[in-house]
Amino acid sequence: MQSTTGPFAAASLLWDDIFLLGMAEQMVHEQTLSNLIVSVILRAALGFYVVYMSRWFYANPIGYFRKRMPDFPDTPWFRQMVRGLACFCIWGGCFIIATVIAVQILNLRGDTLAPALISVSALATWFLLPGRQPDQE
Repeated sequence: MQSTTGPFAAASLLWDDIFLLGMAEQMVHEQTLSNLIVSVILRAALGFYVVYMSRWFYANPIGYFRKRMPDFPDTPWFRQMVRGLACFCIWGGCFIIATVIAVQILNLRGDTLAPALISVSALATWFLLPGRQPDQE
């Protein structure tokens, strides 16, 4: 217990109140994020956003860089590198979505779930890969 006398007593009590208020605020956020519906919505939204942005990068790997730097050199190795990383990100987004469905909604657990999720994500990635733009083939 702290002493409530002295020149800094009011400041000390004020600091304790601010600290406790911050702890209460943090607990409210933790309770909100631990809600099943909120966590499913946030994780699914993250997965869909990753897939959406990655599909755009896969379809037009140099477009983002050309907007910021008009004289960006168009090298084939860089285009393939960005396309490969975008494909991996599409797979990652599909994995997030598949994990949300399997673990949060269907309540599946176990060691055999991991290979199944990886396979389902790879299959979904294959179907979600966008076609190349005609001027980039």
